[in-house]
Amino acid sequence: MRVFSISVALIILLVCSGFAQGEELTLQNCIEIALTKNPNLLLTLNLDKSAEEDVQAADSGILPKIDLSASSGRAEAGERENEGDVPVGIDSLGNVLYQRRIIVQDGYIVNFNNFGVSVSQNLLDGGEWWEGINYAKSQKRASEYTVESTINSTVLNVQDAFFNLLKQMKLLEVNEAAVQR
Repeated sequence: MRVFSISVALIILLVCSGFAQGEELTLQNCIEIALTKNPNLLLTLNLDKSAEEDVQAADSGILPKIDLSASSGRAEAGERENEGDVPVGIDSLGNVLYQRRIIVQDGYIVNFNNFGVSVSQNLLDGGEWWEGINYAKSQKRASEYTVESTINSTVLNVQDAFFNLLKQMKLLEVNEAAVQR
């Protein structure tokens, strides 16, 4: 906490040197600068946004899932030859007569298209959906409180550093006046 107060005071001094060229830095200016540049506050705000995204992700768990798929293709086969037994007739006893011959099959081309739709909905998970949603919402609320707390502590630290700086400036004036006497 002490390091944070010192860093806020240093930021105020650095900003004061930039403003000293023509504009006096007020307490409100210091607070605005701290609220826009404080890395702890920026981190907390980003974590709050992340918690909001987690709530949306948890809510999506109760929605049905839809999957779409599509494919298209073409298969080609050239002419081919096979050797095989081919029925050529029937003998006097009624048996089929076979002869070994070369069979030539023509080539072919097949075009195909596929389209699929799948819908799934989880019906029972023992309340896991709702617990996930409740957990994400409670994390979001906690994140909002953390943001508020970080803002309050940043403002408090800036006010403390600002008033300490004013106090030190007044003490310097008093000491300089005492030295001149």
